[in-house]
Amino acid sequence: FVNTSGNGSAVELSGPTVMRGCLFKGNKDVTLNIIYMMGNTASLEDCQIVDNSTTSSLLCYYGKINRCLIKGNTTSSQLVELYNSYSSISNSLICDNVCTSSYEPICLYGKASMRNCTFVRNSVRVGKIFRLNGAILTNSIIVGNKVNGSFDGVLLMSESDKITNNMLQNTSVEGNLNATMEHAAFTDPENGDYSLSATSYCINAGTDVADSLDFLGNPRKQGGAVDMGAIESSHTSAQTSTCGDIVYVKAGAKGNGSSWQSAFGDIQSAIFAASVDGKKHQIWVAAGTYYGDTTLN
Repeated sequence: FVNTSGNGSAVELSGPTVMRGCLFKGNKDVTLNIIYMMGNTASLEDCQIVDNSTTSSLLCYYGKINRCLIKGNTTSSQLVELYNSYSSISNSLICDNVCTSSYEPICLYGKASMRNCTFVRNSVRVGKIFRLNGAILTNSIIVGNKVNGSFDGVLLMSESDKITNNMLQNTSVEGNLNATMEHAAFTDPENGDYSLSATSYCINAGTDVADSLDFLGNPRKQGGAVDMGAIESSHTSAQTSTCGDIVYVKAGAKGNGSSWQSAFGDIQSAIFAASVDGKKHQIWVAAGTYYGDTTLN
């Protein structure tokens, strides 16, 4: 589907419409959406939306998006904007996109949901990565994204959001992992392989969902629990990080945080270790100079 320098949307879906296995590529300077979904029963499945540019949201309003690739697009608005409980995006890979405006690239409102998605290496001019208001965010990996050239906190959220079993860079929300690309441990991210390697902390770290297939069409649950992210791993053993009630940090140290003698050398490592087991921990930090930042909620 190509709409070059055109007014309106490249495609509009309304009512009980299913679009499956389609490629949207090379749509340039579209003044509205690449895909405009209007109708609670509209759905987009197994599609690729790549290398497009638009001055409006890439995909919006009401409907379901499942097992889609959203890659290499440029927008001066949002990438995905969904409203109400009938709207969702699941089992999808969203990577290498650029948002040039002040809008968050993912906006979910009114019980719209995202589950088992991988959102990685996208670039945003200002703000946060996600704007949530009464939304549901589950089993997703959101790491390696840049805001104005630096890694920043992920979420602009409300008290009514349900955020569980996600990996969120520089953002601490109870029941989620505050982590980085290193902890996600993708197989070969430099070459676009965002499956999980055997050392990923995302393996078996999700919660059960109704979906039976992942982004690649493989069974969603292959180990003891559902994985985080779009691609279910064939590795079935989860990585663990065990620490005591107190996690110790001392500048320059290279330990595992179990004591002052074996302290972590940076605060981010301590926060991640304290979040893995789902329990509450104290983090004790020795006087010193530390670099980097994180957002605690």
